[in-house]
Amino acid sequence: MQSYTLNRPDGALLCRVLEQHTNDAAGAILRLAWMAGLMRDEIQHLTWAQVDLLGEQLLLPDRAVPLAPELAAWLEALRRELPPHPEKDIFRMVLTGETEEPPRLDALYDALSPDCFYLELQDRTTRCRDLWEHCGEDTLRGLFLRDLRQRYDAALEEEKPRLLQAARFGLAALENREL
Repeated sequence: MQSYTLNRPDGALLCRVLEQHTNDAAGAILRLAWMAGLMRDEIQHLTWAQVDLLGEQLLLPDRAVPLAPELAAWLEALRRELPPHPEKDIFRMVLTGETEEPPRLDALYDALSPDCFYLELQDRTTRCRDLWEHCGEDTLRGLFLRDLRQRYDAALEEEKPRLLQAARFGLAALENREL
């Protein structure tokens, strides 16, 4: 017989994390997993049509999940922030920033399109890269990076994030691209 170990998170720690993620995807995922016991696949495929705020339950294909009052209130507040009838709206979503893996536009489209009249997704993300890889070049970019790298290496820990951001912005400007 197989045995299972149940690991429960520290409730106080999780509450602090949820306070930091009030209205973002990480907060929604944590709330649905922790407060309703939903699994990853259930969260990924959950739609507003399955959220019964009056009955305080989630109507999943194989079961109904009661909502804790705190989770029901949070979902109701989130629903109020969204447009009243997104299925009648046209959306264009442009993804930007740096990422380790390219976003899965097909999965994002499949998750969002049922709630929209029209949805257009554009991927303008860039792959994460070593900021300092061009330090040795005999170019303006190389000179810029060498100078900033020397400042970074000599900086206090609290100054380093600002210098990394300066390197990203400077590289974007030198390469004529947006962040």
